[in-house]
Order: sequence, then C-alpha cells, then structure tokens
Amino acid sequence: MKRVFLPILLILSLSVVFAAPKIIISNVAVSDSSIHAGDSGSVSFIIQNTGDLSFNSIGVTLTSQLVLADTHFSFDDFNVGDTRFITTTYKALNNTPSGSYSISLTVNYDSGDTHYGNSAGAIVTVIPVNYLVVDGFTSSLVIDDITKFYINVTNQGSDTLDNVLLNLVLPDGFIPTTGSQFYFNEIRVGETVTVSTDIYIEKNIKPDAFQFSLEKSAKDFSGTDMLNVVVRGVPELAFSGISLDPQIPLSGTAQTISVQVENVGSGKAYNVVAQLFLNESAIGRKVEYLGSLDREDLSSAIFDLQLNSEASMSGNIIVSYIDDLGVTRQINQDINFDVLPAQGNNTILYVVIGGVLLIGYVIYRVIAKKKR
Repeated sequence: MKRVFLPILLILSLSVVFAAPKIIISNVAVSDSSIHAGDSGSVSFIIQNTGDLSFNSIGVTLTSQLVLADTHFSFDDFNVGDTRFITTTYKALNNTPSGSYSISLTVNYDSGDTHYGNSAGAIVTVIPVNYLVVDGFTSSLVIDDITKFYINVTNQGSDTLDNVLLNLVLPDGFIPTTGSQFYFNEIRVGETVTVSTDIYIEKNIKPDAFQFSLEKSAKDFSGTDMLNVVVRGVPELAFSGISLDPQIPLSGTAQTISVQVENVGSGKAYNVVAQLFLNESAIGRKVEYLGSLDREDLSSAIFDLQLNSEASMSGNIIVSYIDDLGVTRQINQDINFDVLPAQGNNTILYVVIGGVLLIGYVIYRVIAKKKR
C-alpha cells in the first residue's frame, strides 16, 4: 500500500507547487514621451493573469511626480487568462522643472498568506518651456505729448532665461526718446521685470488704435507680442481774433462783437460754448453754442448787443469745452472798449453851427459884391 500511495502523494504535492500565481504587465505605452511644462498626455498598460490561480480581486497602483488623473484601479474576479486594459492621463504643471519623470504601475495580489507584486513603468521627459509673457503695459498715449510707456514682462516658464533682449518696435510718427531696447542678464522663473521709455507722438498722427511690437529673445527662446494701444488727442482752443462792428461803439446803437476760436490742439473739442460777460448796460445775446471743433477747425461766436449808455465797457469772454475723456476745459480773454456819445444827441448844435456858417458866408458875398 505504501508503495502505491507514495507516488500519488508526490504527484499531488508537485501539482500544488507548480500551481503558481502570475500576473504580467505588458504593452506599456505613452502618447507623448516628451512634453512641455503645462502639457499633458496619456499612458496605458495591459495586465494579464497568465498563472494557474484566479483571484477574487486585485489592486493596481500608479505613481509619478507628474500629475495623474487616476492613481488606483481595482478588479474583481480576475480569473486565469483574464486581461485588463488600463489607461489614464498625466500632466506636467506649468512650474514643473525640465527633466525625466517615471510613471510606475504596480499590481498587488495575494495568494494564501503570500503577497505578490509586479511593476512596470514608462519615462516621460519634460522639455523646458520659456514663457516670457507681457502681463501689463501702458495702453493710452497722447498726441503731441510725451507719455511714459511701461511694459511688465514675467517669466512664466519652467527655467531661468539668460541673456534676455526686449526690442520695442513702434510705427512711424512714434519716437522713443529714451531708448527702445532693454537687456537683462537673466529673468528667473516667476520673476517680473518692468521696462519703460518716453514716447513722443508727432502732431500729424490722428487719434486711432495702433499696435506696437515687442520682440523677445533669449538663449533657446524667441517670440513677439503685439501690444494694442489707443492714441488720443487733447483739444486746445485759442482765440484767433475779436472784432467790433462798428469799430467805434456809440451809445444807444446796436453793436456786434465777433469772437473767432480755433482748435490748435491734437484732439476734438466737444460742447463748445462761448459766453460774454459785460456791463449790464449792454443788452443782448451773450451766450453762443458752437458745437464741436475738430483739430484745426475755426468757428465764430457772434454777440449782438444794444449799448444803452455812455460808459467804459469791460469784461471777458469765456469759451468752455469738453475733451474726449469728459474733462471740462476753458479759455478766457479780457475785453475793454469805450462807448462814445451818439451823433443824434448833438443834432441841434450842428444845425446852429451850420446856420451861423451859412449866414456868415452870405454876408461875405454881399460885402464883396458892394466893393466891386
């Protein structure tokens, strides 16, 4: 009997020994083996039960210094010959330093009191990203004036930038009076630098939207940003003439005062109003609305008055207007003139004088005739 059972026991023991668990990991693949900081990709694995034992459950763990969308998977009833496909995404943050990063997958399972594990992985290389970003600049400039123009530039990449050159390119008529190129030995990650220059805009430039170019270059990096700016003009009104009609004001008569106003500035003037402030004895229209005056426009305010007394007139003319920002501006001009007595008040005197002269002439003629 012993000779019969010994071979049987040996066969059974060998079958237990050779009934081994075995889960393999294969077909490891990444969509992008090289990415820039801020970019992402996908990674996939296949796990397969190639052993002789089935499992009620298995666990799969993923680890990496990159950001993974999933870090754990579990599967129930993982039988002999079963296959599972695993995929997830990975991402390098904007501030991830350049270098090589592993994505590891580990399968954990137990057989009796024994714990098993099997691992595999992939390598993803993060390439340096040189993001030199313009994150602020002066967006409004004034024609026929000097504007301090600022630009803020930030290194939002993953590595320090060396030998940085910024070159500001301007349209015709825009003059950088304090330079247009700026150099830095280095700009560290996250560092913001500010450059500035004084820009004069020639008076012949019309108010409009313009684009400046900022050319950026450094070691292993180059790029160009377009800066959208608004150029505005500032109106400036000036008196170009004041006239009286008639030129010799007389009391009790009509009087016209003409005021010429010219826009000698670089922008449009809105709601232009001329007001005359004069003695109360001057009666008439003393407010004139001139509307809007574009650059180089000329307009006249006409004040029709009645001068009711002999006096020395004094006062001023105020012209108020509004610029494109809603700011009220004004100019003023003093005005002074004398009002003389009207000729109609001396008519009798003139008649008497004329009569005396006439009588004198007649007497002169009679005497002269008798002498002959």
